[in-house]
Amino acid sequence: MSDDLRHWVFEVYLPQNVRVRDAQTRKNYRHAVDDFAEFLGREPWLADLTDELLSRFLLYLLDGGDRRNGPLAETGMLYLTDPAAGDPRGRA
Repeated sequence: MSDDLRHWVFEVYLPQNVRVRDAQTRKNYRHAVDDFAEFLGREPWLADLTDELLSRFLLYLLDGGDRRNGPLAETGMLYLTDPAAGDPRGRA
């Protein structure tokens, strides 16, 4: 089995997950893997799925790293904590 995250998501996980049949959902998975690869500057591996690296990736997205949607903090699409708790980066 390949340790390549893209291979694992599209060749192992999605085909086995009967709840993920919608084309838009699969497209969203593709965008997520693309964004993670852009953040890393290379193709992601399963070993990249660590708490520390994923936390840094989420902060990257919050700060505008997602080229399709702009900063997720402004769109309200992503919360690292309860939204009532405020910005997880300590910003007001």
